[in-house]
Amino acid sequence: MPQAQTAWDNLLADLDGRYAASQNGQDDEPARYCDCRQLVIRGVRQPAPRYHDCEYVRARNALIGEAEKLVSFVEVVKPKQGSEEEITESRAKWTRCFSIAMDELAKPLLNGANGTNIEDRG
Repeated sequence: MPQAQTAWDNLLADLDGRYAASQNGQDDEPARYCDCRQLVIRGVRQPAPRYHDCEYVRARNALIGEAEKLVSFVEVVKPKQGSEEEITESRAKWTRCFSIAMDELAKPLLNGANGTNIEDRG
């Protein structure tokens, strides 16, 4: 695993552990675990944060392929095809477009189109 990825995993594990501890300890509720992949950090399943919604996560994850197709028009400069600056700029542009596509595709999930309204929870 690349060094940078390991550093990010360590940071996320630390932050997630702090967040979960602060969220799970407020109401004296026992830690809640689920099978969502993003809650496994460095091979260890973390407790779900207080407002974690597995159904929403699954529905949003199902949109990733569609969002990738929507942003396929964004050209990403490959290594050795451009300068470091061009490569970084093209990757940032793709990421911005992908994020916008995911937000637009997921709006119905937040507005109750899947039978729930995430904004009413809490």
